[in-house]
Amino acid sequence: MSEIKELLLAAADPKSKAFSEKLIFTKNEILGVRSPDMKVILKRIMKGEFGMPLDVLDTLSDKTYEELSLQGGIIASIKGVAPADRMALIDIYVQKIDNWATCDSFIAMSKFMVKEADSYWPHIAAYAKDEAEFNIRYGVISMMSYYLLDEYIDKVLEIVVNIKNDAYYVKMAVAWLVATALAKYYDKTVKILEENKLEKWTHNKAIQKAIESYRITDEQKAYLRTLKIK
Repeated sequence: MSEIKELLLAAADPKSKAFSEKLIFTKNEILGVRSPDMKVILKRIMKGEFGMPLDVLDTLSDKTYEELSLQGGIIASIKGVAPADRMALIDIYVQKIDNWATCDSFIAMSKFMVKEADSYWPHIAAYAKDEAEFNIRYGVISMMSYYLLDEYIDKVLEIVVNIKNDAYYVKMAVAWLVATALAKYYDKTVKILEENKLEKWTHNKAIQKAIESYRITDEQKAYLRTLKIK
């Protein structure tokens, strides 16, 4: 057993495991390591305590939720990697994703996209146009997290309205993106709802999430309520 696996097992908490298993549906075992402990272990990996981070990446199993999370953390955090090389690692990693938490936490750690948005845009856009549930979610949540910007908003919205996939975690991702875009680019985004460019469930879920947002004005919320599809 690897030293990192031993650390994960030592940090595993039965209550955290039980809680996570109610929220995260994955084929992999959930050990129940809390987020603060995961961050400490990832930080130690990135400092080189267990060898070069990319070498550590090859030693981590795909069989536990936590080891997959650490794989994502290494890929997202490694320094001095050319975009093409990181994208190759991402392509391998995304195919291992089978749940929303692994997907979304990896995206949250992928801060490299802030400064290198142009380099990664074609890659992210291609995932959003894919057919597999978590491939699409990876693309959509990445767009929501890093591409709701002046230079990308029109492209993002065009991609989103053309996603035709009935998978739950795709529809939730699209609704979340649209609600977030309403808060940043209301005039552009509301047209999607006015013109009924989303299927009914996603349309109404986007409105619901927007109405719950403190970044949407009361006047905007009142108007959004009139756009619900009955």
